[in-house]
Amino acid sequence: FAGFAEHTDEQVGRLVDALQEMGVLDNTLFIYIVGDNGASAEGGPEGAYNEMMALNGIINTAEINMPHLDNWGDPSTFPHYAIGW
Repeated sequence: FAGFAEHTDEQVGRLVDALQEMGVLDNTLFIYIVGDNGASAEGGPEGAYNEMMALNGIINTAEINMPHLDNWGDPSTFPHYAIGW
């Protein structure tokens, strides 16, 4: 992540410099969004409320995940979003 942040900072700096040289920096709005989609193979096709299940060969299904939906992301889960996310 640190490498990504450093690279992004450098590229945004280049953009700011170019806009300043063009005289349009003061008329520019930056919207900076950094996100991680959270997807990985451990999530399987339907996601996993607990990655450890997938690592132990238990494939999560919607029926397994749904009872945990309200807790998804809290300390009682170790979730992974679906592969296609």
